[in-house]
Amino acid sequence: HETKKLKDKRQKEETKERKATMNRRLHDAENAVLRNGWDRIDYSGKRLLELPKEIYWYKQKREKGEEAKRLSSVRILNLSKNHLTGLPEKGLFFHLDELQKMDVSFNKLEQFPDELRVCKKMQVFIANNNHLGNIEDTSPFKNFDQLVRLELSSNRIATFSKNILKKFLLLKSLSLANNALEIVPAEIGVLAHLRAADLHGNMIHTIGK
Repeated sequence: HETKKLKDKRQKEETKERKATMNRRLHDAENAVLRNGWDRIDYSGKRLLELPKEIYWYKQKREKGEEAKRLSSVRILNLSKNHLTGLPEKGLFFHLDELQKMDVSFNKLEQFPDELRVCKKMQVFIANNNHLGNIEDTSPFKNFDQLVRLELSSNRIATFSKNILKKFLLLKSLSLANNALEIVPAEIGVLAHLRAADLHGNMIHTIGK
């Protein structure tokens, strides 16, 4: 019985320490936002399992009458190098309609929320080293017609929608290396601005189907 008490006490202490560690990481991240300016949010390398509520509304000390900065001011979102298995379905990206660069590389994401489609000003999207599957016609990428750089290497992508690919008319750099692609859609040929396409590490046997 005494051993069980000691075990329970140790578990409570460990849980308390984990929470304290997480709070310190979040505090550091908030300070980084304050230093870097309100045009970016950086939670990279925090080993987060989910996004903290603080991401929805940043507050800083301000003079009387001065408005708090909102998510609509954010241009860059960095969530790379965490343990995220999903992103919020609603309430976050709806307010990030000015977002231009997003990095979610080195996580465990399998798909993206449909709400991401409102980020029509996206220019750089990086999602290397996740668990992403096929890019279908319904992907939120369908609204990324200002995209100039797309990195989706080291995922589980076997097919990439030709209807979405042909929307990337401004695309300059594309990385789909180390996936499960067997066919490269012919639509890649209409991307007049494309300067670099990394497709190595796939099982491609047909180009232009």
